[in-house]
Amino acid sequence: MEHYCRYLRVPCILLRMLTMSVLIGCVAVYSGNSLILSGLFAAASLALMQVGYFGAIVVMVMKEKRRDRSS
Repeated sequence: MEHYCRYLRVPCILLRMLTMSVLIGCVAVYSGNSLILSGLFAAASLALMQVGYFGAIVVMVMKEKRRDRSS
């Protein structure tokens, strides 16, 4: 597991995802949407980024298993 933590850099990625969600919310407010709707946009973007991050971890684990089996 230490191998993955070194490459994923979890705190940095989480901070970037939160920053992007806040920026999406700010852009939604600026474009004329209500605060509630822009908050929902920000939450949805954060959820989609988390799903993508989880998918990347699953793919990395599967590749690592294949590499271990072949050696």
